[in-house]
Amino acid sequence: MWCYSFVRAKDAKGEEWIYCRAYDGTLFRFKFEDRVYDVVGVCPSGAVDNFICGDPEDNTKIYCSLKQKNIVTCLDLSKDISDPGFETVVCGVGGMGGSVGDFQDGHSSIAKMSYPEQILLTRDPETSEKIMYICDSKNCCVRQFNLETNMMTTVAGIGKQKGFSTGSPKESKLNWPAGICLSPNGDIYIADAGNRVIMKLMFL
Repeated sequence: MWCYSFVRAKDAKGEEWIYCRAYDGTLFRFKFEDRVYDVVGVCPSGAVDNFICGDPEDNTKIYCSLKQKNIVTCLDLSKDISDPGFETVVCGVGGMGGSVGDFQDGHSSIAKMSYPEQILLTRDPETSEKIMYICDSKNCCVRQFNLETNMMTTVAGIGKQKGFSTGSPKESKLNWPAGICLSPNGDIYIADAGNRVIMKLMFL
């Protein structure tokens, strides 16, 4: 089963589109008004299941979790797709080619994931630092990546230990978290596909 998600973003001319990255790496877009799609080109990272999210503060940026490559990249829509800076690696090791999945917290130079799925970009309510939440599905946990310090931490679930339990990050267990979203009042919800439940992530 191929995985796709859609996001609203703007191109270099300031025009708003709905973007999607297909499995083969093709980036296409369309407008709600006519629903006629336009192919932007093929992303340098190539063929892979992917999940995307926008940047609430910069609508020319799209972030992509590349599942089988175990990395997250950023697409800069203000650049041409042929520009070397159009797609860059945000976190995960191995460069654009990715790596074999594993579990490791720490700096982006060593942090590892295994089958990252849906991602969410927001600001830490306490520090105001820009952070990304990542459904690290095969590791059965949710990771937090700080885009300002380049540090990866685990905020829900125990790496490589599937199960079902609520509690602190050291107690809670998940089973293939696949989706994540932010509610209008700032609550974070996780779709735990393996346990078939929706869980709420709370910071006390």
